Amino acid sequence: RLFIQLPYPSLEQRRTIAEHLCIDIEQVRVWFSNRRSRHRGSNYQSNLIQPTSDEHSNMKELFDKLNVAI
Repeated sequence: RLFIQLPYPSLEQRRTIAEHLCIDIEQVRVWFSNRRSRHRGSNYQSNLIQPTSDEHSNMKELFDKLNVAI
């Protein structure tokens, strides 16, 4: 939940989180960095445009023709 509200915590905020969780501040920094990376990856995947069935059929026909030509 905290990540959604605060994806880029300041040094002081990271220090507070680390103290609250009894972990090293570097672990907090790496966790947020990794979480941002995963978040970007999931957004990228969900934003991909999927071909419609017509487009898919047209692409399949084209590839079939190319395979015959080769």
